[in-house]
Amino acid sequence: MNIRSVELQAGTVIGGRYELECLLGEGGMGAVWRGRHLITKKHVALKLLKQGFPANEKLLKRFLREARAVSAVQHPNVVQVHDVIQLEDGAPAMVMDLLEGEDLAHKLARVGRLELDEFCRLLLPVVSAVGCAHAAGIVHRDLKPDNIMLHQQADGSVVPKVLDFGIAKLSASEGDAASTANLTQTGAVMGTAHYMPPEQVFGEKDVDQRADVWAMGVITYECLAGRKPVDGDNFGQIFKAIAMGSIQPLREVAPWLPDDVCELVDHMLVSDRANRCADLRLAYEVLGRHTEAEARSFGAFAPAPESSVAQSVAGVTSDTREPTSGRGWPPFGLAAGILIAVAGAGGAFWYASRSVPAPASSAVVAPPPQIQEEMSPAASPAPPLTSAAQPQVLPAEDAPAASAASAPPTK
Repeated sequence: MNIRSVELQAGTVIGGRYELECLLGEGGMGAVWRGRHLITKKHVALKLLKQGFPANEKLLKRFLREARAVSAVQHPNVVQVHDVIQLEDGAPAMVMDLLEGEDLAHKLARVGRLELDEFCRLLLPVVSAVGCAHAAGIVHRDLKPDNIMLHQQADGSVVPKVLDFGIAKLSASEGDAASTANLTQTGAVMGTAHYMPPEQVFGEKDVDQRADVWAMGVITYECLAGRKPVDGDNFGQIFKAIAMGSIQPLREVAPWLPDDVCELVDHMLVSDRANRCADLRLAYEVLGRHTEAEARSFGAFAPAPESSVAQSVAGVTSDTREPTSGRGWPPFGLAAGILIAVAGAGGAFWYASRSVPAPASSAVVAPPPQIQEEMSPAASPAPPLTSAAQPQVLPAEDAPAASAASAPPTK
């Protein structure tokens, strides 16, 4: 029995309102299509389970659980999920922002490394976004350059977006923590080798936000030094280097960088997490000293209101979660209702690229709420969940709640 039986191809209309245009890419269990809203004509990205994927209740919960979990907060540098719809075979689809540009991995492949000012301008909002997720009890667990999209807007400006919370862990609620454990096979190592801290490499179950601190440390090291802190010919060599703490200090690799930045990265990459930065507040403070960008104007977190997307998710699965309220963290931004598309253990977002031919990670645009309401059945005040054959509204569920240094060598 397959959970995905509806054949998808260009021209197929799903949810009664989104026409598929082209396949952007596929991940471990999901596929992302470029689509167009039939009424507004806006383009979106639609994330679905792969056709023919074997039925698995846990897998379905994983696909949907992340959308509900990350609906606890809202941040301008996290890709948004605007709707969850159903195909006529019952399989879910997520409607996301369609982003244009390239991911950070592609940019690094082109330029080698980033100057400190540019890095801080691009990554400070990312640190803020991840910190906002942490305040809501969400640990990403797969931060890497591929999952940081540099979205190019119509005016030419670039806005970084955090993508793919496919293996995210909700740590603020025991119920969701238990769900995460049940959805992950015992001993399974989930994440991307170069960016995983020792505790994640060893498959420990109590991975917390310090795993994301490590990953951001690796990303910072890589962007500023032009090389990863650990490498190897295979996963085994990489894991061994991580486990042994075989990392050359950033100061030795990039002596032109300010002392406070080098010390920050050293602190973020401490193998023993008990001695690692407990969160990203120090990173936010240090990086903020080296840019005049206005990305630091976020206020205190607020509890998230009920999310319409979470209501949609509730209709796809009967699995329920208790609401979770965010914890205050003044240095970071607002919280209200972030939703991030979920790709599963091997899945990924994909994006439409203007300048990079290979797809990386994707995102989505949906009609404004008032337009969605107009398109909903007359007797249905809630955001609709639809099937490919006939629109239907499913029951709602509450959402969870430095010193100067010598100039760097010429590239």
